[in-house]
Amino acid sequence: MKITALLCAGALSIASASALGSQACGPQRVAFTFDDPPLPDTVVMTGTERTARIIEALDDGGIEGAMFFSVSSRIDDETITRMHDYAAAGHVIASHTHTHANLHNVGSEAFTANIAQAHEVLSALPGFEPYFRFPYLNEGSSVAERDAVRAYLSELGYRPGYVTIDNYDFYIDRLLREAKDSGQAIDMAGAADLYVEMIMGAARHYDAIACQWLGRSPAHVLLLHENDAAALFLPELISAFHEEEWTIIPALEAYQDPIAAVVPDTLVLGQGQVAALAAVAGADPSQLRHEGEDTEVLQLRFEKIIETNK
Repeated sequence: MKITALLCAGALSIASASALGSQACGPQRVAFTFDDPPLPDTVVMTGTERTARIIEALDDGGIEGAMFFSVSSRIDDETITRMHDYAAAGHVIASHTHTHANLHNVGSEAFTANIAQAHEVLSALPGFEPYFRFPYLNEGSSVAERDAVRAYLSELGYRPGYVTIDNYDFYIDRLLREAKDSGQAIDMAGAADLYVEMIMGAARHYDAIACQWLGRSPAHVLLLHENDAAALFLPELISAFHEEEWTIIPALEAYQDPIAAVVPDTLVLGQGQVAALAAVAGADPSQLRHEGEDTEVLQLRFEKIIETNK
């Protein structure tokens, strides 16, 4: 499928398209996906508690077929139970490498070996499907490096586990854990509001980009992490998507969207598939990132949450 069949250049700038917010160009659909399981215990909660809370929130929200991009080196005799729990709840297990390797740092040869290690472990798990997501969304610092890994994944039978809605949920989780570890009082309702506001803002932002550069709203894939913030705030996030009339669909359904058949010929890949396709179509890459993907902004907002609870 040629990329020109899917993309159309609009008259609006990326900035003004983002400002359109909820002015959708088709039914808004989104799949929930989680990176990095099984993450370890933290000062906030144990890994076992986290898994149970995430499964409960997804079940209560009527979400089926979420996808968990897993780091196989974290799976041992204890944590494998959590992976089985996700599968038993009807969710999907996919690959996020063996050690959460960064392709930019290790190079394509070591990276593909890391993929192979993960495949041996993950392919034996119930609920496994051959989808792969690059850690940090880093798909290579050169065309040669990018294409070498893409070719290896194709040979192994993997399909791209791309995202379309990037965000910094991991940073809010980090701030939450640091505050808890230092004994600070946290306004949990305020933290939930920040988490939901940041993610919903990103959803509107990337949908607006899709409307401009693809001419429609695709089946979106939301990037989340299997962290404490998700375990704590998923109920509020799910409610927010429902309130804004998004339909939450299984990940395997989202990956049937026509954009899944396109392999973007660009190195602008760190904000996901929609942003990459927009860059190919002529968008200014510097204007593709959502304003919530800024650690200084999020830290200032979080500090205000701490201050209001003193």
